[in-house]
Amino acid sequence: MPNLLEDLQAGRQDPVFFAERFLGIRMNPGQQRWALACVERADNGWSPKYLTTVVSAGNRAGKTLAMALVIFHSALLS
Repeated sequence: MPNLLEDLQAGRQDPVFFAERFLGIRMNPGQQRWALACVERADNGWSPKYLTTVVSAGNRAGKTLAMALVIFHSALLS
């Protein structure tokens, strides 16, 4: 039986796990790489590692969904 508290703790640092476990959304590999880059932190552990990211992808690649998931993850668990 899954433990909710353990899953929440795992989801704090991993938006891919969070999206799949709590929202039932499987991100494609490109979305996963970008989402993980968005939550990386600098050496001080607080500041974001990347202040600007660029996603070059075609139509219907899931850019808006990935951004919404990262924002929701950050707003809820950060």
